[in-house]
Amino acid sequence: MLKKIALLLSIIMLLLAVMAGCGGGNQPAADNTGDQKEQPAEGEKSDGEETEGEKADGEEADDEAPPLDFGGRTIRYTAWWNLEPQPGSSAAADRQIARRTELEKKYNCKVEYVNIPWDQYLQQFITAAMAGDSIGELVTLDSRWFYPTAVANGYLCDLNDFAKQGIFDFTEPKWNQDFLKWCTFDGKIYGYAIGKTYPRSVLFWNKSLFEREGLPDLYELFFNGEWTWEKMLEIAKKATKDKDGDGKIDQWGLSGIDLGAAFVFSNNAEFVDVSDPYHPKFVLDSPNALEALQAWQDFVQKHKVVEVNPEGAPWDYPRQSFANGNVAMLYTQWWMVDDIKNSMKDEYGIVLFPKGPKATDYVSQYSGFTIDVIPSTVKNPEQVAIFQNEMTEPYPDEDPEEWKDYYIERLYDTKSVEVIEMLINKGLSKVDWFASFDDVLQMSYTFMAEIQNGSKTPQVAISEVAQQAQTLLDNALKKKPEELIKTEESAE
Repeated sequence: MLKKIALLLSIIMLLLAVMAGCGGGNQPAADNTGDQKEQPAEGEKSDGEETEGEKADGEEADDEAPPLDFGGRTIRYTAWWNLEPQPGSSAAADRQIARRTELEKKYNCKVEYVNIPWDQYLQQFITAAMAGDSIGELVTLDSRWFYPTAVANGYLCDLNDFAKQGIFDFTEPKWNQDFLKWCTFDGKIYGYAIGKTYPRSVLFWNKSLFEREGLPDLYELFFNGEWTWEKMLEIAKKATKDKDGDGKIDQWGLSGIDLGAAFVFSNNAEFVDVSDPYHPKFVLDSPNALEALQAWQDFVQKHKVVEVNPEGAPWDYPRQSFANGNVAMLYTQWWMVDDIKNSMKDEYGIVLFPKGPKATDYVSQYSGFTIDVIPSTVKNPEQVAIFQNEMTEPYPDEDPEEWKDYYIERLYDTKSVEVIEMLINKGLSKVDWFASFDDVLQMSYTFMAEIQNGSKTPQVAISEVAQQAQTLLDNALKKKPEELIKTEESAE
């Protein structure tokens, strides 16, 4: 009986400790990711543990501790799309359903999937948090809502607290190390992802066009580390031509969505530096960034190898033009692959954007992504952490190579899949928080257009806006939650 009482008291103390550590931005900084309590060696006694000889006379060893009882609570997975796995849709979905059923029974709880429309999502998230409530226990956030809004306002649990209690082990392969790094601010981990890093920005290339024009194999250049701005310009010049002799270019070497950003990130630069998360810095005036913006302007205005959107064209015109076979190389986000696959007759592949002079390796700009979080207003968050940890454990029959199937279905060759594997294994994705600061983002449309059309040099265009951009960044961290709600309402 004494042993059972002691066990009950330990569980209560565990719950209280985790709940106390989940208060968001006002808590002291936690230890680094993966710091764990030292475990006793096999056969060694940990603090407070009785050996057989220390047990009270006549007391027999208790059986395993009974599983925790969540009291029939509902654990809600919330997103702006339907997260519920559908039976029979895939082996992965069936595994998730089986695991969910097992855990619902084990912990006396049930899972519910909540779908909140995109245009209402942030407003409902903030309103619930301000009222001490939450829209779900396990919530998906757009990266633009995650930082700075949710982080700066203390709306998220620090996941380090669960690691300290032995619930999460961030050294396990299932945890995406890129996301743990990106979601760490002042030593606190506010978000996570399970599995491999989904590619974002890539360079599609028309393999059929390359073959017709006798152009080099991009895979060979890429894997040999010879894929540079200079080589891309050389290829783009050869691919750009007037095919029908009417005096107008109808085949272009290069096009892209956010092509200027591709040059910046590929030259070891970025738009905004958030290494100090509460004092973000506008850094497009750095030497590396200005060099990149100048190269972009030269590709467009001096060398004339970039197809620019015609007046009144839709924002995704570059994707359409590439799919129609009019562009040799297209820089865009990976998620457009399904549209390209369904509408393009030519064969295509993908590599990463080439390296700039100041780069040491390839890089993929990572923006507009989703992050999983546990809101700080969730009741008994340790229960949620326990459930999610077991829900995302490796499955017994899971093929470690299964993740490649998704990419193989959308690409013509295994070399493209090798590019993605290299991107993942070497951690070549670099997070871009610029879109999280909407006021500065909106301003950038003007000065980036001035650079592209050649009306101003990069040095002039950036110098004119640098101070204003920095002021807007400073103000972004001062906005109150109710102001953010009003901004969302006015945008509808």
